[in-house]
Amino acid sequence: MKMKLAALLAGSSVMALASPALAQDDDNAIVVTGTIIRGVAPAGANVVGFSEEDVQASGASNLNELMATLPQVSGNLYGSTGQGVQGNFNSFVNLPRISLRDLPGSNLGGGMQTLVLVDGHRLISGGIAQVGVDSRVVSPMLVERVEVITDGGSAIYGSDAIAGVINYITRSEYDGVEATGRMSFGQNGYQAWNGGVAGGTAWDTGSVFAAFDYATRDAMFGRDFDYIRDYGRNPADLSPLPTGTQCDTATVEEGGASYSPSGTPLSLLETRCDLTGSSGRLSEEWIHNFNAGFTQELTESLRFDLRGLYSDRTTASRSSPYGFTATVSPGNPNYAMGGALPGAGDQTVRFNFSPVYDQGVNKATTSLVAWQVSPSLTWDVGNDWQIRGLVSYGESETTVRNTDLVATRVNDAIAAGTLNPYDVASSDPGALAGVLGTNYQQGWNTLENYRLTADGPLFELPGGMIRTAVGAEYMSNDFSRQLTTTTDPTYPLGARESYEQTVESVFGQLSVPIFGPGNRFFLMESLLLQVSARYDNYNDFGSTVNPMIGVTYEPTDWLTIRGNWGESFQAASPTDILGTTAPTNIAPTLPGNGTLADGSTNTAYIVSLTNSAVQPLEPQTTTNWSVGFDLRPPMIPGLTLSASYYHIELNGRISNVANGSSNALINTVFPNLYYDASELTPAQFQAFRDLTGTLLDDYYVAGEAPRTNLVEAVIDNRRRNIGNNLIEGLDFSARYFHDTDWGSWDASISGTFKLTDDEQASSAAPWINKLEVRDPTAANVGQLNERLRLTASFGVSVDNFRAQATLNRQDGRDNAFYVTGTGATQVAAIPPANAIYQADVDPYLTLDLFFRYNLDNSGWGDWTSDTSLTLNIDNVTNEEPDIVQTGSRNLAGTESAGGYGLFGQNLGRVFTVGISKRF
Repeated sequence: MKMKLAALLAGSSVMALASPALAQDDDNAIVVTGTIIRGVAPAGANVVGFSEEDVQASGASNLNELMATLPQVSGNLYGSTGQGVQGNFNSFVNLPRISLRDLPGSNLGGGMQTLVLVDGHRLISGGIAQVGVDSRVVSPMLVERVEVITDGGSAIYGSDAIAGVINYITRSEYDGVEATGRMSFGQNGYQAWNGGVAGGTAWDTGSVFAAFDYATRDAMFGRDFDYIRDYGRNPADLSPLPTGTQCDTATVEEGGASYSPSGTPLSLLETRCDLTGSSGRLSEEWIHNFNAGFTQELTESLRFDLRGLYSDRTTASRSSPYGFTATVSPGNPNYAMGGALPGAGDQTVRFNFSPVYDQGVNKATTSLVAWQVSPSLTWDVGNDWQIRGLVSYGESETTVRNTDLVATRVNDAIAAGTLNPYDVASSDPGALAGVLGTNYQQGWNTLENYRLTADGPLFELPGGMIRTAVGAEYMSNDFSRQLTTTTDPTYPLGARESYEQTVESVFGQLSVPIFGPGNRFFLMESLLLQVSARYDNYNDFGSTVNPMIGVTYEPTDWLTIRGNWGESFQAASPTDILGTTAPTNIAPTLPGNGTLADGSTNTAYIVSLTNSAVQPLEPQTTTNWSVGFDLRPPMIPGLTLSASYYHIELNGRISNVANGSSNALINTVFPNLYYDASELTPAQFQAFRDLTGTLLDDYYVAGEAPRTNLVEAVIDNRRRNIGNNLIEGLDFSARYFHDTDWGSWDASISGTFKLTDDEQASSAAPWINKLEVRDPTAANVGQLNERLRLTASFGVSVDNFRAQATLNRQDGRDNAFYVTGTGATQVAAIPPANAIYQADVDPYLTLDLFFRYNLDNSGWGDWTSDTSLTLNIDNVTNEEPDIVQTGSRNLAGTESAGGYGLFGQNLGRVFTVGISKRF
């Protein structure tokens, strides 16, 4: 059975899959990821993944950490980078979302571009401003293998499969009891623990099992890593200069100069600080999972299955100390602390709250509670036809409590003299407590899924049996959320928002063996054609049809050539349609140096609309195709070589304009989103007023001259379909296994190389090669677009002992960090002598080691039977990622905003010891 399944999957370029131990004895009972027909591999598809051995050797404590080791996977699955508190509305919950192919918009859209399944069915999502599937709700103890389709899969699975499909396949039965425990420890006191117990029993007609696992880890801060810094360049001499201006010790600006509160003049360096030391880089976390399953043959032809899960996850995140800039007038009781400053005018005081609050006040606790049950019936109706019915229901609740600094309360306390901005520690304790607010947010997701599928043979051809599958599906995603109103200093809880999305679907697949055992000839061992199509009808945006064609050709029994073409889509999620939870922003700006057309020099304002979505919001779509081969040379038994070329056209990307983009940049690249307030028509003004309430009225006073309040421009930054992308690349792998007299050894390498990454930021913008110039729409203009990621391993097995070394490589960049021009006119250029320029960024490599010893037959007694000891050493050489300089100087020598970026991030050298015992 195992050898048959391995052969079945080999034609699909399975890099790292071991065969499962299934309850059935017939290959025709197997439904491989990428098809809905039993016993048939997905024609033309590139399938990668992990075996149970790979899961153990990875040292991963959960499935997200496991997926982070796959070269085709991008995203922050460890929750380490950028997972601190997001401003004062932490609704972009600390929920790492798996993303294949690094498609743009994966972190800006509300839904996921990669479909995550468990045993072929969808998982319940969680989130508030964004929703996604957290793979950590599945116990890693139960995972038998992971199958990953790196091509679009909407013709089979519907929405969210534009970047591919990940399917976690769990054990079908569990006979006995197994307990596991692991402890990790690393530099600067990092510790993590995880363990669990699973047990079950099987009988002639069924089985039952249950598993519970627990995991926790410590928080890590910037001070725990030598390479975490936030530095730009000193304009005077280009020396490193911290970018923080709101420091532990207050600084005072008056008359264009900087001073300490005592009146001592300060240099530029003395007014700056690096606050990354106290910023959270890895959140503290606790995870409880419970998974269970039941199988029973009701008759010889009818089987009932039930799967269920419950997960409770809590995350505590902290960011850098919360800073503040205040204007203090001479009449203030704390004015200048009695120091002798040159004038008697208003003073600008910059400070943070770290002297009175542990790690500042910007911190949040996030909890995600989810449960799901999935009963199914399988009916063998005869003549090798089978009908499968599935019902799946799940609910999740996501809660965020974010302790925040309320700006109006701080200003009121400063004006009253109870909060001293020059020396925060001397402030009145009551005032310090009174400036804090609690931002509370909650999101609820409900998933209902009903699916009916029938598959079986049609008729025999000389090449084999034509098989088909047809089915229908109904799914409802009901989402609601309730948020604190952070624009109100009392932080009231707003009204509950809800949105339900439903979809009715029909689908089918046809598998035609044109050539096979009955009509093969020279250089035509087999030729398999598969055609799939799916019709989805949504209650909100209408219907869509997505086809797929796959071909697998074997000229010999040791060479497979495959290719596929298909269209996929991602429907706008309920959170996309409701829009981001960020409040509409009124921000001062200085267009034209603050001088307006009527001669007024009053502060001008820009309104940024962010709190909804443009309707109608259409699905984003892709056209995917790929070609590849799998070579098993007969002269080298045990060797498999694979390669695939992929092509993805992404259209109508769902996102906002990148947060942090300058107003001038938005006006250049997205002119259709930038409205000059003086040219607003009455209809446009009313439309914007409807979105902002009376907020626009407070700042836009038509006909008043000179104007005391004015909106200079309105930026429509609501979520929308915006931009197109073209991504092409190569996947490759080589795998070798060799038996010896003393045991066996094996080696493998797999990776992905990006050939093209072009983006059209808007319909009015030109196409830009993101591999050659920096992304003009990114918040971080020094954004890296790496080309190569790969993983290589070498392992040895001798009796009860297994050792494996794994090398992970992330690509560097050469001559890619200087451009001239702005917006759509950016081009690569040779930097002038005064430019901030980084010639290259070194590739980033880590070495991991894994050792396992089974104590069976060790001579230490019966208690050692079915006992294994493991040791993982991650990042053996304690490799640190390279520092990336993201700032630059223009041709006039003026310093731009920016600092050091991080090219990857890790926890340094980490040791993990584990033990597992079967009873």
